[in-house]
Amino acid sequence: MSSDNAGNGLEMTLREFASGQKLFDRYTLKKVLGRGGMGVVWLARDDDLERDVALKFLPELIVHDRAVLGDLKRETRRSLDLTHKNIVRIYDFVHNQQSGCISMEYVDGDTLSNLRADKPKKIFEPHELADWTSQLCDALDYAHNHARIIHRDLKPANLMVNQRGDLKVSDFGIARSLSDSVSMITMDHGKSGTLVYMSPQQLEGDKSNHLDDIYSFGASVYELLTSRPPFTSGNIDRQIREKVPPPMTQRRKDLEIEGEPIDPTWERVIAQCLAKDPAGRPQSVQEIAQQLEIASPKTRRAQQAVAEKAKASGLPALLATLKAQPLILAGVAALALLIAIAGLTGIYFAFRKPASTVTAPASITSTPSSAAAVTSGTGGVVLDTSPSGATVVLGGLDAGKSPVTFKGVKAGKYALRISKDGYVTIEKEIEVKADQFLDLGTMTLQRMKSSTARKETQAPEQAIVPPATTIIQPPANTHQSPGSLELAVPSNDFTGG
Repeated sequence: MSSDNAGNGLEMTLREFASGQKLFDRYTLKKVLGRGGMGVVWLARDDDLERDVALKFLPELIVHDRAVLGDLKRETRRSLDLTHKNIVRIYDFVHNQQSGCISMEYVDGDTLSNLRADKPKKIFEPHELADWTSQLCDALDYAHNHARIIHRDLKPANLMVNQRGDLKVSDFGIARSLSDSVSMITMDHGKSGTLVYMSPQQLEGDKSNHLDDIYSFGASVYELLTSRPPFTSGNIDRQIREKVPPPMTQRRKDLEIEGEPIDPTWERVIAQCLAKDPAGRPQSVQEIAQQLEIASPKTRRAQQAVAEKAKASGLPALLATLKAQPLILAGVAALALLIAIAGLTGIYFAFRKPASTVTAPASITSTPSSAAAVTSGTGGVVLDTSPSGATVVLGGLDAGKSPVTFKGVKAGKYALRISKDGYVTIEKEIEVKADQFLDLGTMTLQRMKSSTARKETQAPEQAIVPPATTIIQPPANTHQSPGSLELAVPSNDFTGG
């Protein structure tokens, strides 16, 4: 390296570290993944948890300023609550006198920015982005409405796609925090390299909110569909505040890019995202998804499951037979009403359960063998499973489906149970320490053999088989927990189930 870069903090970082070097008595460096103005990112092996991680190293300015380092540490800890499958997980914040880094999930893939640049025409078409855009809306909705965290630096370079084709949003709240920390130390309040994705309000230094992310969402999609952000030359600050960018179709023509016609709905929604006044933007990412008519992955999976179950049960043929027999149809309608009422009751209670983050109530108890180990402090537990969607119970507290985060858990030892249909149940004892988050990483579930597979997480099935001519009585147990329900309707010609 040339001596001209001797004062560059990034170059110093690259000289200090080498492949095979072990840092913080835990991480073994493997290779450089990327580099930028805020530091260098290494692929490393977490020797304690035996998994690959990405280490984002901090600029030296931050490491040597205890006040700023403390602020950044607190900001990073907030990101530990983000356990969405489309958000890159933050694992830890580690530092010593010489260096510091943020440990996060390693994504084996590439950014949408690079994937776009690799395309022959340097652009995506809307239909190519639809699924990723849906996943992005899902991730942002979770962050905004459940974790209450704003990204503040959304751009194509922070949108990664793994080898399975899943979108992963990286640097949630981190990149902007690093930039702000450096600005505090150097008193240099100039604009960062992500100026072109910033809303007018961020430009003015106003307090960030989710509508800033929605503006950046629009600017990012605009670039992915046209090869350029809304504003790229001249006085960009002034243009962001005052000028309206051309429609995406027009921008393609100006750049002499041939492509498919952009759907007017996409033109309209992205233009709304780029509105100068936050009130003129879609007020949530859910609204964006609805207007673009892109169902969330969760909704699509539910729709597909319903369709497959209906097909497997012969429901279309059943309905055709019912239409020909009005009396039986009326009886089934009454049954359906009863089941719907019971189902809505189950749905009501199901929605009252937190889906991914649980704050432990005072009643949660440790295992009897370790009751003496409980202290007055509280800690937390973070874990995921492969595959995800497993039921996780800690000391009798049901957190719902993985990935999950337990917060406010009294220090002590607890029984942990992880179960999923078709997989071997994991049962183990873990210890929660005061003022610490225990990150168990991603726990791999082993498939059961077909001869021994059994359902672990569903409630026992109930069967209602009333005589065809009798009045239907409601089940005696009105507090039925959510589960599956089989329906059998006897008839001369068929039995529906």
